[in-house]
Amino acid sequence: RKEKGSVGLGLSMVSSAVEASGGELFVDSAKGSGTCFEIHLPAKTEPEAVAPSPLNPVAAGRLVLLVEDDSEVRETLCEMLTLLGYGVVPVATGIQALDKLSSQEQFSLVLSDIVMPEMGGFELAANMTAADIAVPIVLISGYAPGEDLPEGETPDLPRLSKPFTLGELKVVLASNM
Repeated sequence: RKEKGSVGLGLSMVSSAVEASGGELFVDSAKGSGTCFEIHLPAKTEPEAVAPSPLNPVAAGRLVLLVEDDSEVRETLCEMLTLLGYGVVPVATGIQALDKLSSQEQFSLVLSDIVMPEMGGFELAANMTAADIAVPIVLISGYAPGEDLPEGETPDLPRLSKPFTLGELKVVLASNM
């Protein structure tokens, strides 16, 4: 990500995948020397004879509207939502989100970045309320909790701070649908 920096989700996705596999992730970092990641995964001697089950049965048939202006973060979040078993419709702006919400698609939840050009997550939530759109919304942010609140806004809406793990995303989505 030249010139932009990282999105803060890569290591949390690796950590979630290692944890889900029953493994462990070790990090050794020294200033000036770099960082070493060591992943230990359990050995499988025989394939499991159990039929595969969905990662998240709660997600079956649920559609999430993802609102994120950064294309790389949007792509990563789409992958995470898909891994959790959710259907996902990604859009880049709050205006596109409002258009999608007024379509025939039945969304179970809106997952929106807080800080975006033109219309941020709080403004999107206010517009949804004004348009009588009764879909739950969860706001995500790369800033520390409380740092990104526009003046006069209160943190009444559910929020998820980046970076977050697949497990944290699963819990927040399940508890807000």
